[in-house]
Amino acid sequence: MSTDQVARNKAAFSRLHHAQSSGDVEVFWLAIQLTGHSPTSWRIQMSDLATIADRTEIEVLRGEHLDATMIGDYDRFASLFTKDAVWRIPFANVELTGWEEIRAGIERMQAAWEFWVQNTHPGTIQLDGDTASGREYIFETGRQRDGRSVVMYGLFHDRYQRTRHGWKFTERVLEPRYLDTTPLTGAPPKGSWDDQ
Repeated sequence: MSTDQVARNKAAFSRLHHAQSSGDVEVFWLAIQLTGHSPTSWRIQMSDLATIADRTEIEVLRGEHLDATMIGDYDRFASLFTKDAVWRIPFANVELTGWEEIRAGIERMQAAWEFWVQNTHPGTIQLDGDTASGREYIFETGRQRDGRSVVMYGLFHDRYQRTRHGWKFTERVLEPRYLDTTPLTGAPPKGSWDDQ
């Protein structure tokens, strides 16, 4: 095992130990499961620790992407990408390069929605040293301010880079697989369940 691998494994063990000792059981067990081990019976080799940490950090990155969009934190959204990253939605003729374009683009696109909800589902992660690639599956629904409705299933094709600030997107491409523009009859709730 190289000196670099030993250092990465020590750092990974420290992060996992912190997750376990701080009571962040969800992150700890997610990390164990991402290695392919059963959460009830597992044995981790030292060489697995860096893989566990990398996979967990990439899953957290993908979760932050969705959360920042859903709550409108566009500065945080842009910070999830490398300085020269590309975010593309070819179906919508969108290609944004670099933090400024990505930040301005997400704010502009989100302003077009009356309401919008997106859910993601874990896909693949292929690690290759300080780079990785992966896919994440998505479902989104919403109505734009011009009245157009959208129900879409698709996937993100991703490329990631390890930076001194953790894993970041270098490329994120949205590929729709199903699109329905039938007008949505629902709307964001107002009041309580009894008022609906």
